[in-house]
Amino acid sequence: MLGDPVVFWILRLLLFAVLFFCGKSISKSSDKSFMSYLWIAIIFFALIEGLRWMRGTDYENYLNHFTLGVSEKSEPLYNLFISSIHSLGINPTIVFVFLSGFLLYGLGLNFKNLKAAALWGLPLIYLMLGYQAENLVRQYFAISFLGLAYYNYYKDRYLWMLGCLAVAPLIHVSGILGSFFFLLFSWKKILLYHNWFLIS
Repeated sequence: MLGDPVVFWILRLLLFAVLFFCGKSISKSSDKSFMSYLWIAIIFFALIEGLRWMRGTDYENYLNHFTLGVSEKSEPLYNLFISSIHSLGINPTIVFVFLSGFLLYGLGLNFKNLKAAALWGLPLIYLMLGYQAENLVRQYFAISFLGLAYYNYYKDRYLWMLGCLAVAPLIHVSGILGSFFFLLFSWKKILLYHNWFLIS
């Protein structure tokens, strides 16, 4: 059953406005107030994206994974994740909310180091990834860890960076490609400290 398109677009516009406000505030914020604005963005993003019901091509497929605790996928950490959800009796809706919030957390945390990029970077994350993230749930779960790898790279926490890069392919095999290019760029020191690399 389709929802009300008016409500759909109101929520879309509201989320964009909140992310723009938070991005603008972060670009002018101190380190002390950074997390306050990021958490506002995460909460709105997690609720509006995560509380979608049957929206997205693969929603029902992932709903079954989270409900039954099994999947046809081969990635071990993803299968451990869904089996743990099933064993703990966690409602699948909570999982969708968590994964949406975790995506913005993993990517958005980087704006602490590159605040000037947040003004357009935070709303662009939504415009560029929002629709795809609703469908490619597992891929964007892995991307969350690539975002955390970038944050740890910037902080010179290389063991944590490598750990995050190792986790991503174990959630979705495409993480191998992301991890490879991340290591290549970090080895060659290509653009990794540039604001526009973070946004892209």
